[in-house]
Amino acid sequence: KHEEEIYEHLTKMEEKTLESLWSIWYGQRGALNEQKLRFYESRLVDIHGSSIWPGVLEHYRRFLDLIYENCLIDKSDMIKGNKRLEDVEFDKLDLGKWIEPPHILAYLLAKTGRLAESKEWTEEVLAEKPWHIGALSIMRIVC
Repeated sequence: KHEEEIYEHLTKMEEKTLESLWSIWYGQRGALNEQKLRFYESRLVDIHGSSIWPGVLEHYRRFLDLIYENCLIDKSDMIKGNKRLEDVEFDKLDLGKWIEPPHILAYLLAKTGRLAESKEWTEEVLAEKPWHIGALSIMRIVC
């Protein structure tokens, strides 16, 4: 009985700790950006857990928008209009400013079979945070 109580207590602590970490990672660029990121990510899966891939190009654009809005080194380099993955110049981005949108984009690319592009984004994420567990997991898929 005592072990069960300890286990239950530790489980609750772990859930709180993980939620705190997600808030830090997702909220790194403020509450509004955290809401956008959580909303966009939630659109990737419907309530039944099946993927919503028909609108995948729109999903790419949403994450690229977040990346450009938050990670450009020089705002004068902002791309107007539809952003395309082919147009990304990594040397103009500081992904360390907010690593989660690039990580989610890399995951999305991997899941849609665009492995070379996913690998490129994942390498950029790992260059900033070599310990990023999600990015390390993606590398397992794309290599």
